[in-house]
Amino acid sequence: MTAPDPLDTWSVRIAERAAPGERAFAAQTARAYAAGGASRRDLFSLPARAPGGMGGGTVSLLPAVLDGLAYAADSLRSALGSPELNNLLSATALLVGLRAQRSAEAAARRPGEDGTPSGDGDGPVGEGAPAPPAAADPRPAAPIPETVRAALSMSARLRARGLDPGEADELTARLVARLVTEDDPAEVAAFLDALIGDEPPRPPDGRGTRYRKLRRLRSAASGLLLRAGRPRTTGPGPSAGPEGTNQR
Repeated sequence: MTAPDPLDTWSVRIAERAAPGERAFAAQTARAYAAGGASRRDLFSLPARAPGGMGGGTVSLLPAVLDGLAYAADSLRSALGSPELNNLLSATALLVGLRAQRSAEAAARRPGEDGTPSGDGDGPVGEGAPAPPAAADPRPAAPIPETVRAALSMSARLRARGLDPGEADELTARLVARLVTEDDPAEVAAFLDALIGDEPPRPPDGRGTRYRKLRRLRSAASGLLLRAGRPRTTGPGPSAGPEGTNQR
């Protein structure tokens, strides 16, 4: 008997949690994303709608969710099967950890003039740093650093795709907590590999445009500085006499 395809299986499971109305064509959407190129670009011809929104039938959330998972795939792979994780990890604890880490990073950037964090290593999720605060219920396990990094990456990607920040955080926490506590982490890893295919996700269009503009500005500024440093090559003008009149 042929084993189920992880891409089909997990795309349906993810749609059930993120976009139930798109469950029927979840596998088709995932295959279009995995194909890359024009098939993937066509999925983003319209903006994503928020979970539970009243968007039209052609406005889809699932492509943005799959894109967020692919974008965070490296951190997700690191978190899969970690011995610190167990079934007690909840979406609530991950949501609290995600927001606490984002706040800590913002606070660490404020004192520095150049925008670099003032702490050592990787900040609060780095080795030797305090763990993110746990949820009010003491039973859920606190997320490990790799899980928080995965959640931060995915939430940032969903925000870049147009989701409301609060909705992006909650959706991310729900999905990432489900993936990293899966009993078969190898199957989740196979799903992520199949989803990315031969085309890792690209930066959002706006980010790429800003980077290109920044490079052009830096190039222009360098040219101006070079020209400003060159000595002038114009010839000497007529000399002035004692009374300020030109000598002929």
